[in-house]
Amino acid sequence: MTLFIYILLISTIIYKESKVLGQCTMESSSIRIKRPIYDFTINLATRIAQEKDNHFISSTLSQWTLISELSLGATDDTLEDIQKVLRLHKHRCFNENYWKIIKSLLDSGDVTIGRSSMIIIDKEFELKDAFSNSITKTGLCEISLQDFEETITSATAVNDYVNQVTQGVIDDVVTPNDFDSLNLILIDALYFKGTWSKTFATTNTDTASFYDEIGNRVGEVNLMYVNDKFNVTTIEQVNAKVLELPYGTDSGFSMLIFLPDVGTQLSSVIYNLKKISLATVFRKFEMEGPRTVTVEIPRFKITSDLDNLRELLSDMGLKTMFDSTRASFFYLSDQPLYVSDFIQKASIEVTEEGTEAAAVSEAGLRWRTLDEEFIANRPFAFIIVNSRSQLPLFIGAYSKPSVY
Repeated sequence: MTLFIYILLISTIIYKESKVLGQCTMESSSIRIKRPIYDFTINLATRIAQEKDNHFISSTLSQWTLISELSLGATDDTLEDIQKVLRLHKHRCFNENYWKIIKSLLDSGDVTIGRSSMIIIDKEFELKDAFSNSITKTGLCEISLQDFEETITSATAVNDYVNQVTQGVIDDVVTPNDFDSLNLILIDALYFKGTWSKTFATTNTDTASFYDEIGNRVGEVNLMYVNDKFNVTTIEQVNAKVLELPYGTDSGFSMLIFLPDVGTQLSSVIYNLKKISLATVFRKFEMEGPRTVTVEIPRFKITSDLDNLRELLSDMGLKTMFDSTRASFFYLSDQPLYVSDFIQKASIEVTEEGTEAAAVSEAGLRWRTLDEEFIANRPFAFIIVNSRSQLPLFIGAYSKPSVY
């Protein structure tokens, strides 16, 4: 009787496992991945916004990806923390599909995405082949073995690699001091640049006033101008108006700009984004359809050094992997390791550039219209998304004006 129950139990487990694996398709994975990445994005962005006074750029997707790959070497509480905060699936098949989906987004040729994600480990630590092979298989991350005692040489090697990957836009992501008394560092350097599907004419760009959230003039910006058909809607849950500015020829990527209603704090808008999903926004776009809008947004460039990600991620629940006494990365190395630091440097440039050069010279003058207006001359948030997968790549906010 006992043997029968045991066989029955094993058969049930095997059946359930095979059923789950049978559901592990790219289609189901592309649906399952949306909410975990979006929630992680908003939770971390809310904390970054507080630290950076609502003026920053970050790729939380890249951070999510790098930490999820590190989970391949984690065990015990460290793995549990990562799975809980990132909401990873307990079956590796789904997570491998997640990485394939992300890689396909980052490999798009319609925009420029320079990305360098690295797990930097002191060469004194011996990595397990299974972990190295798994990381290499994903194609999303590099493992760099460095001599942490040669701090200047290690910093130079990492910075040179990042500079090359990001086409010279990002450099000096680490300093020699970052290697002092450490053994494992996560580095994430990113660069994004895309051409607009609908061009802003440079001749229409004018210097204009920029205001704070209570209407006080706080500086000047170069305000770009275009009048065309765009998706624009109001999201009552976040008290903001949302505009979609598509990139490239196939509109695979878009910038969503969230302009707070008058009297609404930008920090409140970013916090309340957790009440919705990107699907909420795109459904409203589809229901309402594009309409002619006069759009004015600043020309700007933001580069953010996020050197306190360790504290922000710990606050979100990723405590154990940073704890030298509790971290467990048994599948990474037999020697005790913990994440000493997590550094990201990200850059975004928003200019008038468009995909059709001829369109630049066609609209040489501004004109007054009765069309709907979207004028971002006060603090706003933005998310760069892949509109097909509805996954956020970058999130940021603009509140500190400058004439760029």
